[in-house]
Amino acid sequence: MLAALLAGSLAPRTASATEPLGGLGTNNFTVLVDTAPFSQTATSLTLSSPFGLGELVGGQFATIYNWSGITNFGLLMSAPAGSPNVGFTIEFYDASLENRINSYQGSATGLTPTPTVVPITLSSPGTGDLSSIGGLQFTWDDPSPEGYTDVIEVVGVVPEPSTWALLVFGVALLCFLRRLGVRKAFLTRGVWGIDGPPAWLSWEQKR
Repeated sequence: MLAALLAGSLAPRTASATEPLGGLGTNNFTVLVDTAPFSQTATSLTLSSPFGLGELVGGQFATIYNWSGITNFGLLMSAPAGSPNVGFTIEFYDASLENRINSYQGSATGLTPTPTVVPITLSSPGTGDLSSIGGLQFTWDDPSPEGYTDVIEVVGVVPEPSTWALLVFGVALLCFLRRLGVRKAFLTRGVWGIDGPPAWLSWEQKR
């Protein structure tokens, strides 16, 4: 019961809140390099097919962003039903577009026409300085002969309050159990020392 409670309180949960960070439409993002087919609307970047392994689209934001307070990132994405389930890599660059800040990986698996936040995971640290984001590069990790994907914006993933509450509860419970274990050890060893009571006393208690 206790183990289940601990597991439940410390298990990762899907965050429900997101913070818009930078759109990828023409209003906010200019494509500077591309080997994969793409198109843009005012609010989104559409990555078309066919595309091969390693094909990419990269560009520059209209604004230099400071994302240093963000620890978890995602992409707001959508795709028609039946689109390919392929992996991708996102690289953030500084204002000069010459220094890679960090690389992240994600997957377009299970996308639908309804925009969904796809989490991206840090895969290769660069300079790590998130205080001056000038652009990004999107690279396909798998080839695909068909389908397309809309990439709307970069978002910060904010854990919901209940997740924080459960995490704090789990840590507090672990601290309590640790203190309880130390107290129990003191009570059982304090009189007789580390070796515990003598063997004859244990034998008498068993009788």
